[in-house]
Amino acid sequence: MASGQSQSAGRVEQTVELGGRTLRMHTPPAVEVYAGLQEYWKRQQPDLVAWAADACAKAPPAQHEAIWAAAAGQGTREPTEVDLNRFINTLDGVVYLLWICLKKHHAEEFPTPQHVCPLLEAASEAKLNEVAHKTEIVTGEAEAKN
Repeated sequence: MASGQSQSAGRVEQTVELGGRTLRMHTPPAVEVYAGLQEYWKRQQPDLVAWAADACAKAPPAQHEAIWAAAAGQGTREPTEVDLNRFINTLDGVVYLLWICLKKHHAEEFPTPQHVCPLLEAASEAKLNEVAHKTEIVTGEAEAKN
């Protein structure tokens, strides 16, 4: 097993060095990862009502109906597997996965994904890649990609 990794009963624990500290990561239940990832993805999507209102303010009245129809057509949809796979590979996706892996041991310190952001904002690209890889191992996403 990789350095800083242990496994028992299908759970993987990893450590990651961030912000000069060693943080413990733990495998959350798969349903929690998936359901939470879907909700987090939805919250990251643009506000279509604000987009339509802004577009209408700039467009002639004759185009307003088409703009609102376009916004309504986008609607609030459920993310597809492709959407989630793309999202996991973004900084927001890494933030979410790191947070959910840290919750068991560091819940008070990181009550929301946004509390993890300062750790990653100061990280190098190599460190971000390491964190992304470790979160994929802990959550099982690495196995799903194979």
